[in-house]
Amino acid sequence: MKRGAQASRFLLFLSMKYWCIPALVTLTLTACSGQGSNFSEEFKKVYMKSCQAQAMGMSSAEAKKLCECSLNQIFLNWNSEEEATNALNGMHMNEVQRRLVIPCLKQ
Repeated sequence: MKRGAQASRFLLFLSMKYWCIPALVTLTLTACSGQGSNFSEEFKKVYMKSCQAQAMGMSSAEAKKLCECSLNQIFLNWNSEEEATNALNGMHMNEVQRRLVIPCLKQ
């Protein structure tokens, strides 16, 4: 599948399904249980599982690659689970796409 088609389908999926809402709830619960700086393995695991479960219309390998990239974008934008969760919970869907998804589609 061509990258452009994959990107279009994923962006359409995100806009239609608002995958970030259940992911953010999961992230909030995970962050509250850790209450430390940095990102725990549990945070990473829960994010990846939630992201991949929501990534319909692409292969498992494509979903994993995109979810790993978006997780890395979280690491680049925020210093801790708590900081990331607080920022993402109040963020508009377009901003989530701009910060976490679009950089991954450019790679």
